[in-house]
Amino acid sequence: AAPLVIALHAWSFNSAAASSNALNYYAMAANARGMILAAPQILGDHSASLSVQADIMRLINFLKGRYNIDSRRIYVTGISMGGGIAGTMAAKYPDVFAAAAEERGPTDLTDWYWDRTNGGLYQSQLYTEIGGSPDTKAFEFQRRSVRQMVQNLTHVPFAITHAAEDEIVPVYHGQRLYSALQFQASDESEYHEYPGVHGTDFPGDATMAGSPGGILDFLGRHALPEQPPRDIHIRNDQPSKKYYWLTIEQLLEGWADVSPHWTDVEARYDPAIGSIWVDVFDEVNVPWKTSPPWYQVRLIFDLVAMGMNTNTPYTVEVYQEESGAFSHTVVSPFGGQLVVLMEGRNDPRHFQIEITSGSSLDPYDVTLQQGAGGYTGAQDTYMNSSDPTNSAVGSAALMVVNGGTQSSLIQFDLSNLPQPMLLHAAYLYVTTAWGTGSLDVSLYRVLRPWDEGQTTHLNARTGDPWGAPGCADTTRDRLGVPVDTRRISAANTEYRFNIRELVEYWLKNPSENHGMLLKGSGSASYQLHTSEHDPAASRPKLEVIYIIGTPSPTPTRTAPPSATPTWTPTATQTATVTPTPTVTETPVFSPTPTQTPTWTPTATRTATRTPTPTWTATPTPTRNDYAIFGTVYEDLNGNHAFDAGEPRVPGVSVRLVHNSQEAARVETGAEGGYRFGDLVSGQYFVIASLPLGYTVDGSLGATLYVPPDRETNFRLRRLPTATPTSTATATVTATAEPTETRTPKPTGTETPTGTVGYPVYLPILGN
Repeated sequence: AAPLVIALHAWSFNSAAASSNALNYYAMAANARGMILAAPQILGDHSASLSVQADIMRLINFLKGRYNIDSRRIYVTGISMGGGIAGTMAAKYPDVFAAAAEERGPTDLTDWYWDRTNGGLYQSQLYTEIGGSPDTKAFEFQRRSVRQMVQNLTHVPFAITHAAEDEIVPVYHGQRLYSALQFQASDESEYHEYPGVHGTDFPGDATMAGSPGGILDFLGRHALPEQPPRDIHIRNDQPSKKYYWLTIEQLLEGWADVSPHWTDVEARYDPAIGSIWVDVFDEVNVPWKTSPPWYQVRLIFDLVAMGMNTNTPYTVEVYQEESGAFSHTVVSPFGGQLVVLMEGRNDPRHFQIEITSGSSLDPYDVTLQQGAGGYTGAQDTYMNSSDPTNSAVGSAALMVVNGGTQSSLIQFDLSNLPQPMLLHAAYLYVTTAWGTGSLDVSLYRVLRPWDEGQTTHLNARTGDPWGAPGCADTTRDRLGVPVDTRRISAANTEYRFNIRELVEYWLKNPSENHGMLLKGSGSASYQLHTSEHDPAASRPKLEVIYIIGTPSPTPTRTAPPSATPTWTPTATQTATVTPTPTVTETPVFSPTPTQTPTWTPTATRTATRTPTPTWTATPTPTRNDYAIFGTVYEDLNGNHAFDAGEPRVPGVSVRLVHNSQEAARVETGAEGGYRFGDLVSGQYFVIASLPLGYTVDGSLGATLYVPPDRETNFRLRRLPTATPTSTATATVTATAEPTETRTPKPTGTETPTGTVGYPVYLPILGN
């Protein structure tokens, strides 16, 4: 079987001639390498519209039926606009193309539209084809741009060449795409910048021969792996599209008001323990609809392609970050597929999903409320700037007023919740007593102890003043970023705040549980019922949903580690994991174990669990001490492996990013090593800076999940001379997008666009 190269031509109003030129450009080099070459005409549209994408895929399927094509060695490349389309095709079909290359192409059509090169000719034509400018057709411009879905290319080797003085497609198009690939921890990406203008072909440099031979050599080095990657990050723009082993469906049927949009999915799995982890951000936006039915997203997992058990049920737990909604269901595969459905409010929404093989225990659902079941661990009060020295102890209500002149404090004792536990959801419920209008109430984590009998606007406790009156110091009194915000707009109404993140933090750091501050902003004032209110049902309450025990067994790290950091645990078996909680005695909310009455948590949501849950009365918090570590070294022989005797590179800055923020930064020591320890479970991104005198051989970033401990190495190649590219900064990071000056909408000359038809020009060169 022979490899297939799809070569896409540049922008042209004569696609037949352009296709022939592309064929001739690559023909001799492809023939010398035993490659089948196809150079199709791009009909109807000049950019990567869905119809153009479909035409190219029909061509590939046609050729596979006609010629002996190696399906694991199909490549796509192109020059100028053809390069931009090639990049988009690779991003939309990362499981089809073994590698891709783009030469001096526009990588973001929005940017290129406002570049107004060639006297605005391309801008005018794009306006006509797409039906507007990026101001009115933003999504349509985005979905035709490789840089808008660069995460899809994580596992697609990608080469970029661009002329430094390009007057048609400015060089920043190539630079920004490469920076984005590095930021996404691409398995392999190359960037080659060279002197010349748009019509100058890549002449070659120290690491790649000139085009077209060098491009074909790069492509030909790669083949799709026999098994798909177990970790993928996909940004999908279509109502239904399969990537690797995952189909993403935007259920638009019956939703005439839902526009096409992005659905971003990060997913990984481990067949050894039968677990799947998914993070979904759906950018649907229908804010006017405030009640069900909600718009839905569906994920379909191809268990056969994943090597997962198709004959066992799976426990599916879905958590929606914005609302805190949590669901726990058991789903059985059908036809080798597992279907997971998500729905929620029709604003952009974020789902976190954990799927485990087998039926697990139903989660416990416990509500803590003063006086309920013997619980006495709640305290609350409010602070009044108009009465700054007096405590509000004994008040019949909590006050929340616009601007924070009156704000409230609430705290729940969590010390007798079981440990270890796996927290699924946590909510604070408060009930309004009276008030009118709309008030946005934000909830903040308090950083210091307070006492409801002593707290005033000036003091947290007697003799212990607030850092700023009213618990306002965001370094000593409370955090400055709210945990959650809800709009209160009616009296005698219960409101729910999502505080899972906060409760999870307190469970890991019990000595830092100092409760919450509720602060309002808006044009209204409200009273809330206190923990002393009668009837007791309206008192503040904290709901906690969890399972007892540790999370599912974690995947085994491969040894030795992959030279290119990817999440590839060693699969050894398929197991059904059913955690069993350790049950010993009922906890008592008192330091005296024999005191009565005992606090009995009430399970209110679990339909299948009838006995009252009990657990160890004296919890021992588990320590999270996972680590990410590795070595930065010089790959002397270029074999992508850390061999004995290869030099280690000291003094390299390595950053750790968690939850979109830098968590730590270290420099490699004399032995080239780095280490980040005491990490909680979750997703991390590790970025190494490129030191002077070296070039990167692979990637300077890696996305890692812990547990377990993770080791990832970074390989460098020493430059014999000064770095040939014009990149100014040493640290490879994503480049911020500039704000372009918008010009009036061009009128343009109407050009027939039509639908891209199936007939395409198919010049084929084979041996």
